[in-house]
Amino acid sequence: MKNVIKARIIAAAAAIGSTSTTVKGSHKFILTRQSHPFRSVLTRDIRSRAKYLEKRTMSREARRKSAIPFGADSAAEIREEQRRCFPQRKNWTSPEPSMADRDDSWTAEYSLGRYSTRCTYTKWEYTAKATCWAIDRGKLGLEFHWKDTVSFLQAPAGYKWQKDRNGIRLVSLTNDDKDYHPDSDNLRNYSKKAIAQTINRLYTARKQAERDMARVARRAKNQDRDNLKAIRKAEREGAMICVKDSTTAGNCQAGTIAFANRHNLNPTKHYRPTELLAIANGDAHRVRLAVAVGLRRHYREIRAGFCELADHVA
Repeated sequence: MKNVIKARIIAAAAAIGSTSTTVKGSHKFILTRQSHPFRSVLTRDIRSRAKYLEKRTMSREARRKSAIPFGADSAAEIREEQRRCFPQRKNWTSPEPSMADRDDSWTAEYSLGRYSTRCTYTKWEYTAKATCWAIDRGKLGLEFHWKDTVSFLQAPAGYKWQKDRNGIRLVSLTNDDKDYHPDSDNLRNYSKKAIAQTINRLYTARKQAERDMARVARRAKNQDRDNLKAIRKAEREGAMICVKDSTTAGNCQAGTIAFANRHNLNPTKHYRPTELLAIANGDAHRVRLAVAVGLRRHYREIRAGFCELADHVA
């Protein structure tokens, strides 16, 4: 009789989710279930599953989201907003977009440490930030967040929204080389016609740069050796490449800045051609176009004896 009672206790506990094979463990499980009904295995599994799905959905959303770089007008607006709030602060850096959802712009503070061991004053650096990100929603279009506003933007006819290593871009349905990475100014004042014209203009500029490169290559008996020799010779003369060279070659400014940020380069500085070619990876073709334009600019400046500021500021 005692064994029958034990078997019934174990069976009753197993029926409500227990995995214990002893009477003591089964009895404890039944008492716990009666005292705390929400601790049941089924309820716990359902809640764990719900939390897992929520985290997985959030992680997928995070992977699809992309920060949109500021255009000139947006950067100036954010910078002035924060400088009016903190007129006494110095050491402002370039404004940066953020994927944090806030209703207005804010300032991030970075401590640079003391000026010296004998000085107790800490040097601070300030960066104005604002919510500026986007995510491709398929048929709904591009979901663009700017501060507290959300807008859905449809791609022009013949194009689609897509995310690549440099961020959100518009790419042609028939030609992957025909693409454009928009900035915040493009999306805040969105016009399908205007952005399609910009894509066509940059594509034409890239094709012209490619024809110029091919013409130079045909003159060389050994393209790789002579091109590398020419680049190293230009470097010894002081040739450097900047963002303006990339945009002149037909690359979009937002994509160029995203490339610089991925490789820890400062978009406001100049870099040696060989240094850029060494880190180009999947963007080697676009980088070569920028280098070719930069070398032509360098030789033009050598012949003229001076350089123009407009050729170095994007």
